[in-house]
Amino acid sequence: MFVRLPDLIRQAQELTIPEAPLRLAVATLAARSMLVVEDDAVYAPPLHAAEVAAARRLRELAGPRPVPPALAAAMLTTAAQVSPDQRRAIEISFGQGLFVLTGGPGTGKTTTVR
Repeated sequence: MFVRLPDLIRQAQELTIPEAPLRLAVATLAARSMLVVEDDAVYAPPLHAAEVAAARRLRELAGPRPVPPALAAAMLTTAAQVSPDQRRAIEISFGQGLFVLTGGPGTGKTTTVR
């Protein structure tokens, strides 16, 4: 979680804090490792570390994975019980380390996951 520097400046100005001293404070805190600034994003250091770790783990999970034979067999067994879109979602999910399934109410997300 971070705040964009332009938003921080705008919010500070609403509190009558001038931009120049705010920028100096952010730069000083960043130089002391009390804030992390990336482009225009300003983070508390623990939140930056958590975001970096989460991004690293998501990259690791996102790659393709081999489909274990038992899962492929289970998919064939359940194929008759799901729609073609659900079957495709199941096929894709088996080959991915990370998979996001979306859809509105009643579209079969729960059925697909089961």
